[in-house]
This record gives sequence, C-alpha cells and structure tokens, in this order.
Amino acid sequence: MKRINQELGITTIVNLRHIDLTRQYAKRILGFRAGKLVFDGSIEKATDEVFADIYGRSIGKDKMLGVE
Repeated sequence: MKRINQELGITTIVNLRHIDLTRQYAKRILGFRAGKLVFDGSIEKATDEVFADIYGRSIGKDKMLGVE
C-alpha cells in the first residue's frame, strides 16, 4: 500500500484495527464508531484519548501488534 500511495500517487484507503500500524503508516485517520464518523484528522492529532473515543473504551494490547 505504501508504494502505491508514495510512488504512484494513488490514494489508498485501508481499514486497520491495530493502532501501532496505523501510527506507522497513516497520514490521516477517519475514525468510525457505530457507523458514525467520530474523528477526522492527522496522525499527529490522533492521541491515545482519540483512539479510546473511536473504540468507545480504553485501548488494550489487543489493539497492538507490538510494531514500534
């Protein structure tokens, strides 16, 4: 996906449920909960609190792959 976006300039939309991967690859996040948009912003603005709001609960290790 990264190559498609960066080298070819094609917008990609990816559904990631692992926050560490999201932070590693995303530039912009659209966060949905129960079918409603609850966040639309840059990765820099996507704090742990924002992710907790998106998921509707605190974030546990189940949402991490361990990728730094």
